[in-house]
Amino acid sequence: MVEECTYDTRAGCSTLRWVRVPNYDPEYFCLPGWQESRPKNCGKAICNPPCQFSGTCTSPNKCTCTGGNTGPSCEGRLCSHSKPCYPGTCSKDQSGSGSTCTCSFGFEGSTAGSECLTLDEFPEICQCRFRISKFSEGMEMYNIILDSAFDTTEIWTNRKDFNRIDYTGIAVLNPLDLPPVPSDYISDVKLGIVGGSFNTVHIKSGNINVQYPDQAVCDDTGVNKDNPKIGIFNCTIKNQPNSLQVQSGDSLKTTFTVKAGGYRQLINIDTKQNEAKQYYTETNMSKTLTYKFDFVKPTHCYPNCPNDETPLEIVAASRQTPLNITWKGWEDQPSGVFRYSWEIFRLEANDNGELHEPHPLSPIVISHVDHADHTDYPTYSLTAPGLYSIILEVSDVANNSVYVRRFSLYDPHSTIQLSDDKDSHLRVTSATPESNFTWHGNLDGIIPVKWTNYFFNEVIEQGHLLNKILDYPPQFVDEGPSEVKRIADEYKNTAGRTHQAVSNSRGIIKFQIGHHHDSNGGKNKPAAPTVWTDLADPISTQHTLNVPVSNGDTVVVYVKAIDPTGRERVESTQVNFDSTPPVVTQLDFELTPNKNAPEMTSSLSCAATDPDSGVLLISWRAVRLDTNTKYATGQIMWPTKMEECSNASQCICNDKFDECFNRGAQLSFDNCQMAIAGLSNSVTVELRFSVMNQAMIGSSESVFKINDIREVSNVCAGPAAAGLSGGAIAGIIIGVILIIAIAVLIFLFLTNRQPFTKSRKERGSVYIRNMTGKSTATNQSNTTPSYS
Repeated sequence: MVEECTYDTRAGCSTLRWVRVPNYDPEYFCLPGWQESRPKNCGKAICNPPCQFSGTCTSPNKCTCTGGNTGPSCEGRLCSHSKPCYPGTCSKDQSGSGSTCTCSFGFEGSTAGSECLTLDEFPEICQCRFRISKFSEGMEMYNIILDSAFDTTEIWTNRKDFNRIDYTGIAVLNPLDLPPVPSDYISDVKLGIVGGSFNTVHIKSGNINVQYPDQAVCDDTGVNKDNPKIGIFNCTIKNQPNSLQVQSGDSLKTTFTVKAGGYRQLINIDTKQNEAKQYYTETNMSKTLTYKFDFVKPTHCYPNCPNDETPLEIVAASRQTPLNITWKGWEDQPSGVFRYSWEIFRLEANDNGELHEPHPLSPIVISHVDHADHTDYPTYSLTAPGLYSIILEVSDVANNSVYVRRFSLYDPHSTIQLSDDKDSHLRVTSATPESNFTWHGNLDGIIPVKWTNYFFNEVIEQGHLLNKILDYPPQFVDEGPSEVKRIADEYKNTAGRTHQAVSNSRGIIKFQIGHHHDSNGGKNKPAAPTVWTDLADPISTQHTLNVPVSNGDTVVVYVKAIDPTGRERVESTQVNFDSTPPVVTQLDFELTPNKNAPEMTSSLSCAATDPDSGVLLISWRAVRLDTNTKYATGQIMWPTKMEECSNASQCICNDKFDECFNRGAQLSFDNCQMAIAGLSNSVTVELRFSVMNQAMIGSSESVFKINDIREVSNVCAGPAAAGLSGGAIAGIIIGVILIIAIAVLIFLFLTNRQPFTKSRKERGSVYIRNMTGKSTATNQSNTTPSYS
């Protein structure tokens, strides 16, 4: 025991405060859960089980965890550089000893250490452009652009000689909505577009792929996975040389690919030092554009089509109705027929009369229709007559075109006209001109007919619409072979209206001939024959018929003219047959040379009839007996024929032809017609008269002798006495008349006036023909003598 003071004062322990207490010796030891960290210091806690993953036991059975670990013994792991969770949300699990990582929208991944590293955000491609072009001598000749903004991502082309390829791509990745960066274990995060490229593949016919030599990689100022870009990403690659040899049916496919990615930089939460970068799994967005090549033009089975398909047909049944433009049977491989375009031109004649399109690129109408199985064929109403060319362009999807040309005549109103030139009239040329070609004196049955220049279509003739058509001049030659507008020779028309001139006679393309034969003067002739005969030469304007005939027969000859529009005109001429001469019962000539006679005329009395053709004239000739030569001729017309006769003793009628003729006539004869100037000796002359019918069959000659022609010649004063014969005087008169007539016609033509014509010559004129063939006419009185 020992004493111990319980109350201590300045003076020392109070006597009253001393107590006795037990005396102990100290012994050192650590409480449970602790152990010495150094002698006599229990500063180290004991954890059982021990702390894991570098955890520190800071009190008995209590661990202080590091590096994102958790749990009583640090056996659980939280989000940290060793178990990163970004972008995402890190939370403890239900046990409380671990954690779970929930990735943000657009990210995924659950592999330990790679949580949320798979990017599920894609860049948006705004534009993808694939451009091919041809350069020559530093100049771009053409270019074709295929753009993803178009309605299609593939196009057909017929361009094969391109030597440059350009690529353009634009993509965008907008800023991502990310959670705050956990700065305790991540120092930096970058996400965005990390690169792009164009990859081109040549696909040969048969689906054989050939990789283009080089992949075209975009270069956007160092954009890569360590330097991703948010916002707009531009990729332009120009002037890539082309070394490909493409064939028809090949394809050229390019794919623009844009990649999105980035990285996160981890920090060791214990050492605060950077760990290795982790890269996000990249995502790709692609767009593909394809050129397809077709160098073959559309084709047609013409001219050997099995079902009468036609490359181009212009349907205008009467050539007076609207044009119906049709086609059928066009095919194309491999791109297919795309469109039919047509142009209409009105052809005009050049200085040589050849037809052509005056303005080859300026049609009067142009239109098109897309290809379809049931095409609505176009109809067009023309407004002016003429010959038109229609050009059809058949194009495929690759723009290969073939051109076909056809012609159509449009003439809605013209008519077949007749020439008023008397020398062109339809006539039997072997008939007598004196009868206006209505009587024939030969019964051999050979009937030559002629109608040269008689029929004509003025619109067609003046418009030269049947002349040669020139080839359409090629257009766009400088644009290259695939662009030339040229009419294909293999589809030229071989039927209908071709390029060649159409044989015609003044716009008439065909004549037919027929005839009617009877013995009653043609009174019952039809308007047209029932049988028409084609001529060996369709446009010949003459033909010879062989028809057995007898006296008094009539043959009516019909000619049908047909123009290119199908219009017809029928005209006819009638010829009658008489091989017998007139019957002359009296022919007396009384010579009366008398200076006092006003016209120095003699008189001629004649009684004659012809039961068939009727008396037409009296023909005369003067013959010098000293030389036995004819030196003057002439004709004296019989008095005008009549339609009826009231006195049978004075006239005779032919009921077949409804014609009546005088039985006799008292006619005047101009003595100067037979005068011979400059005679010193007596010359005997015979006047020989013959009565002629309309078939110019003459009676036996009646002869009258003039013993001394000087008696007549000396009476004729003026030119005749000076040495000019009556025939010469007549020639001079005719010459003067012709000169005056020509001058009048020229005046009327220049003043655009129409000359008047007299359709009938007055009967009863004396026609005189001299030895030179010239003729004149003088009027005579038509006195019909009385006969008992």
